[in-house]
Amino acid sequence: RWKKKAEDERSYRAPLLLVPVKIERRSATSHFTLRFHEDEPRFNATLLQFLERDFELKLPQFSGELPEDESGVDVPRLLGLMRQAVRDVPGMEVVDETALSTFSFAKFLMW
Repeated sequence: RWKKKAEDERSYRAPLLLVPVKIERRSATSHFTLRFHEDEPRFNATLLQFLERDFELKLPQFSGELPEDESGVDVPRLLGLMRQAVRDVPGMEVVDETALSTFSFAKFLMW
C-alpha cells in the first residue's frame, strides 16, 4: 500500500506476488475448487517498474528467483524483504493480505 504523498488520505494497493490459479467446479450445484495453474508464481514486474519510475526505488532482488521454503514460495520471507526495501519510503507499507482477482495482462504497459 502506498500514497503519492505521505500526508495524502487516499492510498493505493498493488499485489506483490502473482500466483496463477484456476477456479473450477464440476457442476452448477457443486463447490468451487481453487488449484494452482501450470505457470510459476512471480513477483509483480509492473510494480517493480512503477516503484523505480515514481519512487526511484530499484529492487533487483525481486526480479529473479523468488525465495523458497519446503512448501514453495517463502511468502513471509518475501514480505519481510519488501518491508525492509520500502521502510524509508514515506507513505508506503507492506500489508499481509490476499486477494483473488482477474488481471488482464494485455492491458499492462510493457516497459
